[in-house]
Amino acid sequence: MTLSSRTEVVLVTGGTGFVAGWCIVALLQRGYHVRATVRDLAQEPAVRAAVASIAGATERLMRALHQAGELKEKLETERAERATLITLGDARAMQMEELRRQRTSDHDQLRDLRAQLEGERGRADENAAAANRRDEDVSALQIELERAAEARDGELRAVRAELDRERAARSWLAAQLAAAEAARAMWEQARLVRDGDFGEFEVERAKRIYESQFVRRLEDMEGQANYLAEWEALGDWRMGDRYLERLLTTTSEDLVAVANRYLDPDNAGIILYRPTSSPEIAADHYAMRALLDTEPRPAPLSPPAPYAAHALPSAAKPQLECEESGVRVYRTSNGTPILVRIKPGAPLVHAGIYAIGGSSEEDPSLAGLTTLMVRSSLKGTTARTALQIAEEGEMLGGSVGGIAGSETFGWSISVPARFAAAAIELLADVAQHPTIAEATLETERSIALADVAALRDDMYRYPLRLATQAAFAGHPYGTMTSGTEETLKRIDVEAVREWHRERALTATSVVAVVGDADPDELASLAARAFGDFRQSASHKLPPPVWPNRLTTKVETRDRAQTAMALLFPGPSRTDPRRYAAGMLASVASGLGGRFFDELRDKRSLCYTVNAFASDRRLAGTFGSYIATSPEKEDAAREGLLAEFRRFREELVTDEELTRAKRYAIGTHAIRQQSGGAVLGDMVDAFLFGTLTDLTEYEACVEEVTAESMRVLAEECFDQSRRVEGIVRGTGKTV
Repeated sequence: MTLSSRTEVVLVTGGTGFVAGWCIVALLQRGYHVRATVRDLAQEPAVRAAVASIAGATERLMRALHQAGELKEKLETERAERATLITLGDARAMQMEELRRQRTSDHDQLRDLRAQLEGERGRADENAAAANRRDEDVSALQIELERAAEARDGELRAVRAELDRERAARSWLAAQLAAAEAARAMWEQARLVRDGDFGEFEVERAKRIYESQFVRRLEDMEGQANYLAEWEALGDWRMGDRYLERLLTTTSEDLVAVANRYLDPDNAGIILYRPTSSPEIAADHYAMRALLDTEPRPAPLSPPAPYAAHALPSAAKPQLECEESGVRVYRTSNGTPILVRIKPGAPLVHAGIYAIGGSSEEDPSLAGLTTLMVRSSLKGTTARTALQIAEEGEMLGGSVGGIAGSETFGWSISVPARFAAAAIELLADVAQHPTIAEATLETERSIALADVAALRDDMYRYPLRLATQAAFAGHPYGTMTSGTEETLKRIDVEAVREWHRERALTATSVVAVVGDADPDELASLAARAFGDFRQSASHKLPPPVWPNRLTTKVETRDRAQTAMALLFPGPSRTDPRRYAAGMLASVASGLGGRFFDELRDKRSLCYTVNAFASDRRLAGTFGSYIATSPEKEDAAREGLLAEFRRFREELVTDEELTRAKRYAIGTHAIRQQSGGAVLGDMVDAFLFGTLTDLTEYEACVEEVTAESMRVLAEECFDQSRRVEGIVRGTGKTV
């Protein structure tokens, strides 16, 4: 509706709500008559009192702002430009339409609104400063205001609090409108499917995604067993193949018929999950349906462009250098090594490009640089947009993923074997030609900052982070891959682009491919795709020095739990004793392990406890994690240290050692069923060890003895040099 006269009556629904109260006051101040609906007339006095309270606070605010002259005028103008805060109905539609015109996307809307609200205080300060430079009359007014402020300091603080609450209300409204728009967009897409408004490209993409998921499930024995069992339970294990065949022959007409049968708007159910302090989206199902059906409808999405694979450039044939441990090693004309390992019968081809680098080579003041580089590269290249990268990946039955670690980073993809050539070309484009736009970096920075904030609340990962930073303080291994709030905000787009040029395109890198195909053909595809990479020696890092005393890093949380990570020095990646470290971790961990049996089952000192061994190029760690009640922290620590002393003083039993070896060899064999795991092990062996590591694992495990485990424990588990990372709970006990 159009409010053309201040004699008109405005109906505000949901009158008991926080936003509704502000709406009522805003309308009354503009001279309108207001009626409000409530679910229970007994709530009328409370609503009137709330409105009076808000109006009183608003009046005090206006009196204060009035005497600031220009500030009042600007704030009044800004308020007038915003949509009236009215819930649902035509007024809500007007708000949404205004918001759509002002913002090109929900993300931009929220970002601009936050910036606008944060900037109000700055503008107020600027206007106050300008007032000081006015003529004598204005200066006198300012002096009067200052005297009034001194006399009414408490009142002014209340006014500022009201202003903060008003800003919070606007922020809540923005979030509410964004959620409402998202719901309307999903509702509109369901309608379009019912109407058959989709193309053959989208149908084909959906089929390829499902086919890929189907194939991935059958890659290992566990997936095959589950597949057969599920379909046999439904009547016949052969039904699975018929189901896939039926799905892959589905037509657009079939989809429309199914959508109209099952996506009936009258049968829809909606669940809203929101903070208790945020305003409601809709009061009931009638209001929600009205919101979803409000005109105009959300703007239609651009139709996807037809898919066409990009042609690979020509390149010299890579030269076969050697074949070792089942891996064929090729070399391109620019010196890039290509590893190919044939996995007979594998339905998927896995490909990746990896380089030595990562957070261990970053300037600590720019920690997180590699993470931002890898993530941003997935969002657009010189030949593809982010959407095209995602859609082409789905057409191939996979997606390009990135990884940034302490000592390596890279990109990978896995697809059904028939799409290998197109997938390798897509992977190479992402790794070699990212545009890394300013807007892309800002988006990825926001995500990275959110990840850092989430990490702080992670009661498993965060104690380990604290311990790692303390153990490797001052060494590159202490630089966290995720970065921190300070370092992430310091990184600009040019730094990311330069890091890609200098540390990705020129690095100690390797291309790896695993699948069931002709190895020479796979190597040739890789050589043609990855022509921009150049080899250079990896940066030398100094060996870390482990602390020579007890080192503790503690943070507190309002939690009813304390989580503690204990670290000791351990063997490095090239130290053969790392296999003994792995056996120690196996004996200590698991539901049948020493730590769990003694500390949880027998003594009830913890909720959970485990042990692990981790190795890097220059150093390793042996650690344990334990979560306990705050009042049991000392007892849990002493119990854990007692178990470490046992490893130094006593031999593990034959039964423990045999069980640990069988577990290690068995899990390793199961892991080799995954092409992705085979690719990862191959790259790790090539970059940080030797390819013979791939075939010697079982023998190395079998060579471990109880005495070699005790000797390693005696050397490493010096409790006076342990490092502790603790998140200490200070909340109520349970």
